[in-house]
Amino acid sequence: MIAAPEPGLTERELIDRAVALRPALLERQPETERLTRYPKDTHDDFLRAGFYRILQPRRYGGYEFGLPAFYRVVTEIARGCPSTGWALSLTAAHVLQVAAQFEERAQDEIFGDDGE
Repeated sequence: MIAAPEPGLTERELIDRAVALRPALLERQPETERLTRYPKDTHDDFLRAGFYRILQPRRYGGYEFGLPAFYRVVTEIARGCPSTGWALSLTAAHVLQVAAQFEERAQDEIFGDDGE
């Protein structure tokens, strides 16, 4: 079992982090559109915030929160930048497909020793 980076993190805290990112996302919106993806700074913000681990199983270092929390975070991100919200919903949801469709051995390989 891999420990989550912030074992006591709550769904509310994740949502609050998404709300707090709105000003930065609004500022980065032109760059996001120019790149046709969100910039590295946004990716790094999402890593620090724990957004990629929302649906990830606990045993692989995730928070294993439900879809309502995930979509609430995505909605708050989309309020700052719709393109970024859409892209986050696609990238961060792949973990759910891995956890639901792949056998344990494949999950072990995909999540690795540190959940990344």
